[in-house]
Amino acid sequence: MHRYSLKFIPFVDRPRYLQDLCAGKRVLHLGATDSPVTKSAIENGRFLHTRLMESASEVVGIDLDVEMIEWLMEEHGISNIAAGNIENPAEYPPGSFDLVVAGEIFEHLNNPGAALTALRSVLKGGERLIISVPNAYSIKGVLRALSGHEWIHPDHVLHHSASTLNTLLRRHDFEPIEWFAYVNGGQGASATVINSLIRLFPQVAEGIGVIARPV
Repeated sequence: MHRYSLKFIPFVDRPRYLQDLCAGKRVLHLGATDSPVTKSAIENGRFLHTRLMESASEVVGIDLDVEMIEWLMEEHGISNIAAGNIENPAEYPPGSFDLVVAGEIFEHLNNPGAALTALRSVLKGGERLIISVPNAYSIKGVLRALSGHEWIHPDHVLHHSASTLNTLLRRHDFEPIEWFAYVNGGQGASATVINSLIRLFPQVAEGIGVIARPV
């Protein structure tokens, strides 16, 4: 057993933070359709793929949801997302990238280690990988569990803490260099109060993220 400090994690506005990191860069966006909440994300202005397109010099997406890729093309003219499995390096789009954004996708994967191995074939020159995931120590999750239920995406297979994400990255020769925490919104008085608390204690936020580099 080891003691892993969580006091170093700053709180950020995730979409804006990622936009700033991607500014002027060629970006590979994993899980780019944000399925199955694509339509609501577009409606409330939190669809990450288009937010990244606003700041990056170029964005190329990859996603398994062919139906949603086609819908985005037909309804919104978004043509820069290809079908592919991020655990399979043969299915990655060609070319090199300055930055890879894996926004809330690793909790869906059957084999996150295989995805990191595949990403090493894309990140060959010290480029950065950004991963954000649900936080295993989210205060909102704990409160829901105390009330007798979970509120969770039906496709999720795991939750990560900063410690487990650090261990996973290092096992696959990635070095974490910066961490962050965030919330995904929420409405009503209780969400406002809890989000205010989270800003003081980011270690219990809904999500945590890390910027890492291959070593």
